[in-house]
Amino acid sequence: LVDPADLAGGHCLAPDYLAWSLDRSLDRLGLDTVDCYYVHNPEAQLAARSRSAVYDALEAAFERLERRRLAGDIGRYGVATWRAFRVPTDDEAFLSLREVLARAEAAGEAVGPDDDHGFEAVQLPFNVRMADAFTRRNQRPHGEPDGDPISTLEFAHEAGLSVVTSASIGQGELAVSGAIPDGVDDRLAGDTPAQRALNFARSAPAVTCSLVGTTDTEHLRENVAAGTFDPLGASAFDATFE
Repeated sequence: LVDPADLAGGHCLAPDYLAWSLDRSLDRLGLDTVDCYYVHNPEAQLAARSRSAVYDALEAAFERLERRRLAGDIGRYGVATWRAFRVPTDDEAFLSLREVLARAEAAGEAVGPDDDHGFEAVQLPFNVRMADAFTRRNQRPHGEPDGDPISTLEFAHEAGLSVVTSASIGQGELAVSGAIPDGVDDRLAGDTPAQRALNFARSAPAVTCSLVGTTDTEHLRENVAAGTFDPLGASAFDATFE
């Protein structure tokens, strides 16, 4: 299915492989269209090639996804990451969200028929104990190469990208009493620690939704009910860090 040279560990960004994977997903799901298709953990490629080569590989992948978007097979696409957008700029796993977006813009222009592109979503870990997507200023502003660094969430907000948080309740660690710091917990709406943890993640700028996994029906009801509580406003969210 893939050229071994395209592999980094078990990870592959090759356009033909992504297209094959998309076709398999559509077939297994019994769908004509996937609303949002994520390219998963592109930072994994940095273990095998340079950062510029990874950006080139992403642009080639985005061009294929643009063609599939125009064909109606996907609605939009994005990248699902773990470390790429949260770490310092000198970290081996760092990727520039501005550069990734620029590659999507180039892919959209190359495929046409207009300057539109389908890159609209970023998935990354975010919770009350893993908030560096908001606190670390590691991205350059969109359209301002010499601007002061801003956080990934601020960049996404300014660029009109939707952020989907993973590890929203710390893979279960924040769902127990006392796990959320008192100075934050008493500001959050929700009847349970899990609901308050989800409320925190949902309150961050640019966040469209917060993912949470469960294998328990009772927990499922609890997590869904978290959506009935209003998230923090911008000022109140900022105040939790002050």
